[in-house]
Amino acid sequence: MRLAYKECARDKLVDRTATCNSKVLKLDRWVDNDDYAQDLPSVTMGVFYSLFQARKYSRRSDHMRSLKPLIEKNKKVWFYCETEELQNRFLEQAEEEGLVTMSGENPTSLSLQHFYGINGDGTMGYISHFIWLKSFHADNKDILRIDYDRFISGEDDYISHIPHMERVS
Repeated sequence: MRLAYKECARDKLVDRTATCNSKVLKLDRWVDNDDYAQDLPSVTMGVFYSLFQARKYSRRSDHMRSLKPLIEKNKKVWFYCETEELQNRFLEQAEEEGLVTMSGENPTSLSLQHFYGINGDGTMGYISHFIWLKSFHADNKDILRIDYDRFISGEDDYISHIPHMERVS
C-alpha cells in the first residue's frame, strides 16, 4: 500500500487528498462551490489517519528493519512500545524472527507491556518500569534502548534518549 498526503490551497478552496494504492481520496474540503474534483470519493481525516496507521504498522515488509542485527551487535537490547498496537507488532515481529521467551515460549504468548528486553542469545522477556527508568540514570553503556515506533518507521534516530515516563512523588 502506498500512501501520500497533499494539501492544496487556492482562493477559498482547500483540498486535502490522500493517494492510496494509486487511488486518490478527497479527505475534506472548504469550498463555496464544489465543482472541483467532484468525481473523487470523499473520506474523513479519521479514515485517512486509519489508512496511514494501517500502512505504518502493517505486517512485515521488505523495508521494515529487522531486530536481529541489533541483537547481534549488542548484549542487551531494550524496546519501548508505547501503544498496544506497537506492543502486538513487536511481539509478532519477534516471533517471525525466531526469538523466544526465557521459558522457551513464542513471544506472542506474553501479555502486553511497554518495555521488552532481548538478550544476545535471542531470548526475551519483560523489563519492569522501575528498571527501565533507572537505566537512564545509571551508566549503562551495554544496554541499547530503542523506541520501537521510531525503529519500524525507518527514522534514523530510533534510540530512546528519554524514559517516556516520570517519577510520581
